[in-house]
Amino acid sequence: MPQTNPPAPQNYNSKTHFLQVVSKTLNPQIRDYFDPNGEFPDENITTPNAALKRACLIEPDASLILNVAKMIFYVLMCGRLTAEIGERFYGTPKTDFKQRRNNIQAQVIFYFQEPSKYRRRANRKHPKRMRVSIPLLKDATQVTVAEITQITNRINQRFPLPKSQGDLYLCGQEKYSYYDPVSALQMPQIQAANQNQAAQFVKDICYIFSREFDPTRLNKSVKYQEAAVKETVRVLGESTTRMRRKVVSRVALVSVEFIGGNTGLDKTLIYRPLKEI
Repeated sequence: MPQTNPPAPQNYNSKTHFLQVVSKTLNPQIRDYFDPNGEFPDENITTPNAALKRACLIEPDASLILNVAKMIFYVLMCGRLTAEIGERFYGTPKTDFKQRRNNIQAQVIFYFQEPSKYRRRANRKHPKRMRVSIPLLKDATQVTVAEITQITNRINQRFPLPKSQGDLYLCGQEKYSYYDPVSALQMPQIQAANQNQAAQFVKDICYIFSREFDPTRLNKSVKYQEAAVKETVRVLGESTTRMRRKVVSRVALVSVEFIGGNTGLDKTLIYRPLKEI
């Protein structure tokens, strides 16, 4: 007897099935194309690439017309018509975003870490960390000793060796991003207690590197994360419920490094052993 395919489920919907298959097939490619490093949640629209990714992601619960438009737009953005459908995005030439990152060689990287006593007090195995990378807008061979000396002095001025808990930076539950292609500043993961604290952090960075601060480019992440989430785990073969809390703590600047890009020269500008903090 010839083989026959099993009948579709009673609640089968061809439109829903189509969009579910398309989303599972295309969405991973869309994420990889616009956000290869996985820097931004799907709900984030605070940067050009994140906004484009969000606009193209297939939504099975949305209308078929909208999702077809998303597919057409994604094909246009990936194909040869990209340059023809518009040279600017958010008022900035689209090529600027990639060229400024690819052509900039020298950068300064800040490393923040939670002091051991706060980690032990919170009963955590690993300390809270934060990393910020700032490009210098020039090739490493053009950076002068005077510039690095000024940057180092300003870092010590804005991020002095902490003498009390109030001198530490609070990594709060809110996340902000600051993106300015003109100044080549991209900070997608700024953890802060509130917007004022995030703004002050960016202002300090801008002062250190003689950049202009634009408050309109500071955006709060649209993805909401609860402070604590219930999860079910198994202990000794039995199921139990526990609260998985979001890590909130204070961090201190422990080191700053100058990265010379393709010159191969890396130099430590500031180093503070944790035992001194």
